[in-house]
Amino acid sequence: MNKSGDLETVSLAEIINELKGYRRFLLLNAIFWLGLASLYIARTPNEYSATASVVLTPTRIASSSQGSTLGSVIVQLDNSQAESQIQVLKSERNLQSVFEQYKEEINPAEAIEKKSEPSGIFLNLLRQKAETKEKSIDRNAQLFQQFSDKVSVRRVGASYVLELSYRASSPELAAKVANSIVLQYLLSQIELKAAATEKGGEFLQTRILDIQKQRTTVKEGIRAGTIPAAIFPDADAQIIGAATIPTRKSWPLTGLTLMFSLALSSSLGLFAIAVKNSLYPTIKSASSMKRHLGLLCLTYINRKDIGLRNWRSLRLKELSTSAPSSEINRRWIAAIANVKQIVLSKNKRMNGKIICVLPMNKGLEHAAISFMLARMIAASGKNVLLVDCDHEEASLTGVIAPEAVTGLYDLSGTSHLENQSALKLVTDRLKFLPSRAFKAEFNRDVDISSELYSAIIGSVKDIDITIACLPKYNTIAGLTVAAPFIEDVIVIFDAGITPMHQARDYITLLSSYNCKFLGGVLIN
Repeated sequence: MNKSGDLETVSLAEIINELKGYRRFLLLNAIFWLGLASLYIARTPNEYSATASVVLTPTRIASSSQGSTLGSVIVQLDNSQAESQIQVLKSERNLQSVFEQYKEEINPAEAIEKKSEPSGIFLNLLRQKAETKEKSIDRNAQLFQQFSDKVSVRRVGASYVLELSYRASSPELAAKVANSIVLQYLLSQIELKAAATEKGGEFLQTRILDIQKQRTTVKEGIRAGTIPAAIFPDADAQIIGAATIPTRKSWPLTGLTLMFSLALSSSLGLFAIAVKNSLYPTIKSASSMKRHLGLLCLTYINRKDIGLRNWRSLRLKELSTSAPSSEINRRWIAAIANVKQIVLSKNKRMNGKIICVLPMNKGLEHAAISFMLARMIAASGKNVLLVDCDHEEASLTGVIAPEAVTGLYDLSGTSHLENQSALKLVTDRLKFLPSRAFKAEFNRDVDISSELYSAIIGSVKDIDITIACLPKYNTIAGLTVAAPFIEDVIVIFDAGITPMHQARDYITLLSSYNCKFLGGVLIN
């Protein structure tokens, strides 16, 4: 809600501009989360998944009506029986023999430890056999559990096709173990048929030899980890797809992990910005200045255009020149020219008008703006007095008149400017009144906006307009003392820094003293 009680509407352009102000935070946040994701990917062991497919084709052994011959009868499966075969594939009975065969490849660290284990009479005396055996059993059970957790079986839709997958750190090992597990499943089916055949009424030697051959072929395939090129008619399932060596890892998923971390960083970053803006609202744009404070934004200045990093040397004087030497200076001069036009248009009859430049945050920008504005108005043919009212910083004094031996503070014992030597002539139409003797001590408790100081400023003759560079008031009480002597004011805001509540309090206080607001300058 704005100050009139109406519901605020924020445009898409304002949201984009707001996010631009946080681009460094969002970038660092994204780099942090992407770095964590990259570290996770680098530290997580690669896993490869290989899949073998089997189709269930159950049969049962049945004898002829005379009981002399054996035959196979196709059995119809229902859904519950198909689902039960998934548990058979994952059962301990089916996995145990494959685990024992590939144990050293699956857990190489265990194999190395076993091979390098020292033996000797002394060591055997120190160890308790019962304890060692118990630990070995527990460790073996733990390794088998880890092995079985990497096995997964799923049914393909409503069909009788089952897909068995195994995850391993090596692509070759993943394919070998997956193939061996499905072959072990076929072997168990063949052995059941062999037992049924041997119990038949008639002992068929040819039939037994055929089953033995299937057994041998399957066992060789289990040892090699490959699917033999043979058909196993006595198994209740047939392999329709052997596990091949995977060409890329199945975990961790690099692309998905990075995308997730980027989405997470964006979500957390936007959430943090939303929380900050709701708990600590600030002046962010010209439209927010107009909505919340009712002030016209005179101009928008990029802090880089001011370039105050070395301003105590020649930078401020360079900014005040009328001939721009670079694109940055041209933008800076154009911004202040907008302020000058508004000041002159609203004050056609000067008559010693005092315009105060009030900063809402600490910094040197308001001093540079005051100097440049005074210089431009003087260049338009007006007699201008520039006053440094910031006793604490004395920024303008330090640049324009660092050799000053007296100033506004030092003249506090008189009600008018008797000694014109305190003034420094900057140009033919621009005079400067320093804040104080730049290198002298001063009393910070003496307020610069008293009636006495207003009389001193007003005593300077032949002045059309006075630009007073005010300090940053840390409390509302300090501004309360100065408010009665402020006529026209230009407020300087730092975009995204100036607190909304503080700006409202200051504007409300100055409005109560009938101060005239020329507008605000937004610095980013």
